[in-house]
Amino acid sequence: MPRTRTPKPLIPKPTAGFDINTRLMNETAVIQLVDPLNADCLLDAHITIAAPNSPEARAADEAFPFKFTTDGKPDMTPAEFEAVSTEHAIAVTKAWDLLDGTAPLPCTPETVRRVYTNPQTRWIGGQVRSKQLSLAGFFTTPKGNS
Repeated sequence: MPRTRTPKPLIPKPTAGFDINTRLMNETAVIQLVDPLNADCLLDAHITIAAPNSPEARAADEAFPFKFTTDGKPDMTPAEFEAVSTEHAIAVTKAWDLLDGTAPLPCTPETVRRVYTNPQTRWIGGQVRSKQLSLAGFFTTPKGNS
C-alpha cells in the first residue's frame, strides 16, 4: 500500500526586523496565588495588578521610588525596601477574588494594605511583589545573554 504524505503547514518566512505589535504589553496582569505551605499547589485565588508599563504602575513608581546608588545597587535598608515595595504593591492592586469566610473581600486600598501587611496574610503581598518584579524583568536573563 503506498504511503500518503502529510503536507507540512506553510510557515511564513520572517521579514526583516521585529514587529513590535506581536509583543504589546497588557495594561494588567493576573496572578494566581500559590499555597505558601506547598509551592506545587495553585490556589483558586487571583489578584489583578497593573502591568509594569501601565499608567498606574508608572504613577506608583513615582510615588514610591526605589533608591539606587550610581553603580545600580540598592541604596535602601531592607526595611525601607520592604516598605516601598509594599506601598507599590498596594498601589497597583486593581482587583481580586479573595473571600473573608464565604463573603467576597472588598478590594479597597485599606483592605489591600491590611492583607499585605498582616503577619498571617503578608505572604499574599509577597507573591504580588515577586510577580511585579518578574513582570518588570528584574529576575530574568534573556537566553543568549551572558
